[in-house]
Amino acid sequence: MKPLLYNYYIDYTKKDKTRLIILCLLHELRVISVQQLIDFFQIERLSAESTVYKHLNLLKTDGLIAQSKNGMHTFYYLTKEGHNYIGGYYTLPKVPEYNLQHHLQINDYLIKMLELCNNHPHFKAVVSERRKVYEVKDEK
Repeated sequence: MKPLLYNYYIDYTKKDKTRLIILCLLHELRVISVQQLIDFFQIERLSAESTVYKHLNLLKTDGLIAQSKNGMHTFYYLTKEGHNYIGGYYTLPKVPEYNLQHHLQINDYLIKMLELCNNHPHFKAVVSERRKVYEVKDEK
C-alpha cells in the first residue's frame, strides 16, 4: 500500500498510523468498501482487521468520514471535515457514490496489483486514476 500513498507523509512507526492511512486512502481513491480497506492493510500487514474497524468507528464518530450502503456492501468516503483535516488537494466529490462500481473495481485492481508487485525491488510508486486526472487538469 505504501507505493499508492507515496505522495503523503505518513510515519508508519506511530500508533495512530491506521487513522491517517484510512484518511489518505479515502482521499486518494474517493470511495472504499470495508473489505477493500482490510485488504489494503493486509498487503503489508500494517494493521489487523479489528484495528481497521476500530479506527473506522472512531473516524465516523469524529465526523471525518461517512458511510453508505450499496446492497450488502458498506463503503466509506471523506466528509468535508475529513478532507480539511488532511489538507486534501483533490476536489471533494459532491456525490461520492457517483460511478461507485467503477471506483470499487479500480480499487480491486489496485489491491491485486499491489499483492502481486509489492516486493519487487523497482516498485516505488503507483499513480492512481484520481491523481492522473488531477494532473491532467492541472496542466491545462
